[in-house]
Formats: sequence, structure tokens, C-alpha cells
Amino acid sequence: MNRSLRTLLCAGLTALLVGCAGTPEAADIDALLAERGYTTGEEVRDIKQYRINGWQSLDDRHVIIETGPASRYLLTLMTRCDNLRTAETIGFSTTTGNLTTFDKLVVRGTSGIVRDCPITTIQELHRTEK
Repeated sequence: MNRSLRTLLCAGLTALLVGCAGTPEAADIDALLAERGYTTGEEVRDIKQYRINGWQSLDDRHVIIETGPASRYLLTLMTRCDNLRTAETIGFSTTTGNLTTFDKLVVRGTSGIVRDCPITTIQELHRTEK
């Protein structure tokens, strides 16, 4: 087989695999949110004067936070955040009174190890009608 043809085929296969790798995660998160009765809304730059009333992890990169009786947000983290699923407590490192995508989720696992996990996106969540 011609070397340039082989290179082209490898590049095409790599692009196909990379494209497919990103799709299931979004579908999985949408399914996990639907199971809990939520759909994603607009992406927001910050949550002003937030107060965490509760939280639940969806996987190692996504967490739902409750900031009021009807206010829920989906936080997507830059990388996997070990111990998120089994965390005893979470917090945030922020330099302002607002939670932004420049901040980090701070996770304390059952082993007592603390991990900082950078936030990449914040999305509003809406209740689905049943």
C-alpha cells in the first residue's frame, strides 16, 4: 500500500475514533440528568452569591449543585476528579463571592485526601415535566 494512502487512512480512522469518543459522554450525562428529572439550560459565566444547599455527583467529571429551593446547576470539570463519587464533603476555591469557571471544586474523599478540580462549564438545570 502506498505510504501516503496509509497515512491518510490512519488520520481518517483517528479522526473517526476521536469524534466517536466525545459523543457517548454527552449522551450519558443527558441520560443521567433525565433519570433525575433534569435537562440542561443555558451555560452561565457565574453563580452570583451562591450558597450550596446540596450536591450529587453524576460521574467523575460532573456534579449537580443546589443553590436554593429551585436553583440547580451542572458543573463540568476539566478532568476526572478522583473521589468525587465517594466524597464526604465538597467545597469551592474562589476569590470572589461568585462561583465561576475560573474556580475549583475541592473534594475531600473518605481517605481524607483533598483534591482540587478545575471547573470548565456551569449550566443551569431545569426540571422536566413528568
